[in-house]
Formats: sequence, structure tokens, C-alpha cells
Amino acid sequence: MRFNSNLTRWKKELADAAIDTAVARAEAGEAPAEVGERAKRCVDAAIETGERVE
Repeated sequence: MRFNSNLTRWKKELADAAIDTAVARAEAGEAPAEVGERAKRCVDAAIETGERVE
């Protein structure tokens, strides 16, 4: 059970980081469509595979 708990926590941290990055990019003036598409891809990867997408 501890493994699942750690994996879930890691996935949440990755998803949170992807959202924070998206907000920073939007605030920096990047096009909303590009920010949204990239954020969705990063959050999906974090949740599905536990991987960080740059």
C-alpha cells in the first residue's frame, strides 16, 4: 500500500507542477491555446504514467 500512496503523491506533485508552469507561461504572455494544450498533455502524462513531460 505504501508504494501506491507514494506513486499517487508523485503523480499529484507532477500534475501540480505542470499547472504551475502553465500559469507562469500564461502570465508571461504565451498564447492561451498553446498553454492549455501543453498543460493538458503534461497533466495527463503525470496522471497516467507518472512521468514529467517538458
